[in-house]
Amino acid sequence: FKGEEGSRFMVHFAGQVQEMEVNLPGQHNVLNALSAIGIARSLGVDWSQIRKGLAAVKLSAMRLQVENTVQGAQIINDTYNANPASMAAAVKVLANSKGARKIAVLGDMYELGIYEIEGHKSIGKLVYDEKIDLLVAVGKLGRLIGLGALEAGMPEEAVVFHGENAEALAFLKGQIRTGDTILVKGSRGMRMETIVEGLMR
Repeated sequence: FKGEEGSRFMVHFAGQVQEMEVNLPGQHNVLNALSAIGIARSLGVDWSQIRKGLAAVKLSAMRLQVENTVQGAQIINDTYNANPASMAAAVKVLANSKGARKIAVLGDMYELGIYEIEGHKSIGKLVYDEKIDLLVAVGKLGRLIGLGALEAGMPEEAVVFHGENAEALAFLKGQIRTGDTILVKGSRGMRMETIVEGLMR
């Protein structure tokens, strides 16, 4: 299986094949688990202990934290921080979710330097490529994500721009419905957890 609950995968190591599970969403967490498994096996840790270790792994708050709203929508709260790699991974988690409608609420990524424009626009293209139903682009740099999605071919009605969190929250409150899955992600300075908190009320 794969999705917001986690992933099951086969590990081929030194002629052995083992089925493993990690209770974290996203292909990137499977890759992290594979690295940990390789180190553990090199140190002589047996497979049963590795399974127990993977079962005990938990993400810290606001990192791909799945929450359910009273309206029956599901929120993927990944508001702890953001860079192009982590935002791309989170968009892929959303794309693999079971949501009837997939909504990405994406904000500014800070401190990208000369990669600022390219980094944001590449996420917009990924949102389009991953067939996300609705993109809510928040903030001045977040606007570049929306522009990247439009340039890639996303329909205009599927991309919404908001300058600040409060505007985005008001829009989302009028939009979300039962069965939706909503990813919320941006840099720490964006404080996008306020959107999640508002949607949970």
